[in-house]
Amino acid sequence: MRLNSYEDNLINLNPIDIPDDVEISESSFRLTPVDNAVIYKKISAQKIKRYILRVTYNGDVINGADVYNEHKYVGFIPNNGVLLLNLKEELSSLTVKSSLGTCNIDVKGRKFNSNIIEDVECE
Repeated sequence: MRLNSYEDNLINLNPIDIPDDVEISESSFRLTPVDNAVIYKKISAQKIKRYILRVTYNGDVINGADVYNEHKYVGFIPNNGVLLLNLKEELSSLTVKSSLGTCNIDVKGRKFNSNIIEDVECE
């Protein structure tokens, strides 16, 4: 990539070029190289498990809830009922706490990193 010497250069990484199972800590950064400089920029990245789940309870989509894994808060379900989780480890179960009550989701064996919304029932 060609940069302008002695000027502030904004570098943007295109997320489409990054694999679905990788999460980066920054996608934009600025560099000010000197003339004929070779710049090396290390980017922090980690492998993740991405779950996309549409959560229902007794057949109704859950609108607004907190989600826990082994009593640790891992995310929330917004008003559209779709839970998006980016986690380091594969899950076995989740606990959902909403105005409807508390229920559990068995996620063991569910697909992750598929970029497809998967319907799950909270029991």
